[in-house]
Amino acid sequence: MYGSSESKYARKSSISSSSSISKTSYDKSKYSADIYDSSERRSSIVQDVSSSRESSISTRRTDLEENLSSRYRRSDVLERDERSERVRTSDKSGQYQKSEERYAESSRQIDGLAPTFQQKPAIKQEDDGKRLLFECRILADPKPTLSWFHNGNLVTPTGRFKSTITAEGKNVYFSVLEVGKVTVEDAGKYKVTAKNELGESNATISLNFDSDDANIPDEGVKPTFTDRPVIRQSDDGNKVIFECRLVADPTPIITWYQGTKVIKEGGKYKMKIETDTTKHVATMEISGVESGDGGEYKAVAKNKLGEGTANINLNFEGGGDDDKPKVPDGKAPRFPKKPTIKQEGDILIMECILECNPSPEIQWYRGTTKINESGDEGVAPTFIGKPKIIPKDNGALVMMECQVNSKPAPEVTWYKGTTVVRESSRIKTIITPNGDNYTVVMEIKACIQDFSIRGR
Repeated sequence: MYGSSESKYARKSSISSSSSISKTSYDKSKYSADIYDSSERRSSIVQDVSSSRESSISTRRTDLEENLSSRYRRSDVLERDERSERVRTSDKSGQYQKSEERYAESSRQIDGLAPTFQQKPAIKQEDDGKRLLFECRILADPKPTLSWFHNGNLVTPTGRFKSTITAEGKNVYFSVLEVGKVTVEDAGKYKVTAKNELGESNATISLNFDSDDANIPDEGVKPTFTDRPVIRQSDDGNKVIFECRLVADPTPIITWYQGTKVIKEGGKYKMKIETDTTKHVATMEISGVESGDGGEYKAVAKNKLGEGTANINLNFEGGGDDDKPKVPDGKAPRFPKKPTIKQEGDILIMECILECNPSPEIQWYRGTTKINESGDEGVAPTFIGKPKIIPKDNGALVMMECQVNSKPAPEVTWYKGTTVVRESSRIKTIITPNGDNYTVVMEIKACIQDFSIRGR
C-alpha cells in the first residue's frame, strides 16, 4: 500500500525533526523533509540547520532512504487497453501490494445500435391464467441487458419469476418475463428497461385483476392497486375526487398524502373506502379546490401483510388563483371482468364488458395476429403431421419438408436454434400451394442440423 506507507514515513520524519529543533532552540533554523517516489523511487531531504545538528539529521536521512529503498520495488502494469490500465505496486517481500485501475478518455467511436423496442410488451396467458408471459422484442447492438420492474421494484428472476432473452436474428432479441402461480398481488404496472453501452430504452404495461374469480392466496393479500388512479371533477369545477381501486385482505387502512404531508379528514377533505370482499375503492374528495391544492398526491394502503402506494398528480391550467384543475375528460378503458366464451351451434361468441368514456376503438387479436372483420373466414397456420427430412445425392442435398394448413397463404421463417436462416447459394425455400394446404420445403446443400420452422 504505497500511498499509506509514504505518508507514514513523512509523519515520523517531521515529528523527529521538530523535536530536535525545539531542544536546541534554534529560532532562525528551519527544516523540511520531502519524501517522494519518482520513476527511480528516490527520496530527498532538504535541510538548513546548524552544524551542531547536521550529523544527526544526515544519519536520520540515510536510515530513511535505506528503509524506503528496501520497502519499495516498482509498479507493474498488469493490463492495458484503450480505456484503462491496471497497476500493481508492491514491496520486495511481496507483502505490501496495492492494485488500482486508471481510466482514460477514449476518442474511439463505438458502432452499434442503442436499444429500441421493435415490439412493445404484451401479455399472454397460459394454464387458464395461472401463468402469465410478458413478451417484447428489442433491436440493439451489442446485446442489451434487460431489467423488469413491478410497481417500481426490481423483479428478481427467482421462484415464481423467470426472465429470458434470446437472439432471433441480426440485432433482434426476444425477451420474456414469466410469472407463475399468478395471484391478484401480481397486478399493477410493469416496466422493462433495455440497456447497452450506447443507451437505454424502456416500455411499460399494466396488469389488472378485477374479476370475481381472481386467485386469492389463502393467507390473505397485501394491498395492491389494480388500476391507475382516476381524477373526477364536479361540473362547476369546485370539487375534485381521487379514486383508487385495489385488492387487499384483510381490509386495509388508507392514508392520503399531499407531497410528504399527511392529509387529515375534515374541512375541505372527505375520505371513504368501499369494500366488496377483497376488492376496495378508496376515494378522497377535495371541496373548494384552488391552485394551492395542485401537486403530487398519494394513497398508501396498509394491512398486516404489507402496503401499496398509488400516485396522483393534480395540475392546474395557467398559474392564477382562479384557474381550474386540469382534469382529463372521460374515463380510460377498463375491463371489470374476464372475457367469456359461449357457443351457439357451430358459432363461438367471445364477450367482454368494458367501462370507458368516450367510446373506444376495439381491435381483436389471435395471438399476435390482428383479426379483421370480413366475410372471408381465415385459418391460422397449422402444421399437419411431423416434418420430414429427406436426404438426396448421398447426403450432398438435404430437404426438410412440412405440410401446413393456412388461409391466407402463410409467411414462413426457418430457424437454426434461435437464429433465423436466410436464403443463400446453399439454402433455398420452396412453398407449394394445394388449396388451403401448403408444402413447405427447405433445400440445403450439405447437411446442417438443428433447424426449426415457424409459420404465421
